[in-house]
Amino acid sequence: MKAVQDWNDDELEKLITNFQADGTTGDPYYLEMLAERGRRKGKGLDFDTTRRAVLAAAREGRFISYGELSDASGVEWSKVRYAMNRHLQELIEFCHRKDWPLISAIVVTKGNLKTGAMDERGKDLAFKIGYSHEPQLREDAHNKPLAKEVTGLEWRIALNQPTSCEEDARKIEQALLNRFRNKSLASNGEIISGVNETAVSSALAVILREG
Repeated sequence: MKAVQDWNDDELEKLITNFQADGTTGDPYYLEMLAERGRRKGKGLDFDTTRRAVLAAAREGRFISYGELSDASGVEWSKVRYAMNRHLQELIEFCHRKDWPLISAIVVTKGNLKTGAMDERGKDLAFKIGYSHEPQLREDAHNKPLAKEVTGLEWRIALNQPTSCEEDARKIEQALLNRFRNKSLASNGEIISGVNETAVSSALAVILREG
């Protein structure tokens, strides 16, 4: 197969779709295609530069702004502000396939650098939907490979809904995943991106009401 940069945009998009449909997203060539598409669509943004900038901020124990990411890539914020959301969303999948932390968690607007509070751009966060008899133990297990002391990143329990039995928990999990199926990562169907905590909480409330 030829080098990823030799495909035109339509061919590259079709190949990515085919790999996803075939379940071969673990293939290194698939990752190369994601990175290549990211470079083409990012208007100067690229996965590696963004990753290095975010990890540098994480090691310093601070949040990083969208503007700082554009500066790191040497492009004007005004030229990439509309491309940034997609860039970070696609980077989430790329990082997951590479077994890297989901680094968009510490990217915030300039006004929220001190607190890390999320505004509308919080939709770039990733959420892992699942159930467990011991939520805290499950959280600890997911956090262990993130090496927080190096990256400064960690998963946290956002929502904890008790159920009467494991079967009910499984049904709620599947219903929630189904509602966000168009937001799930191709590499891990239990991880969704492009939504915020309010949207997930609201969907859960609707599911519980529908019983």
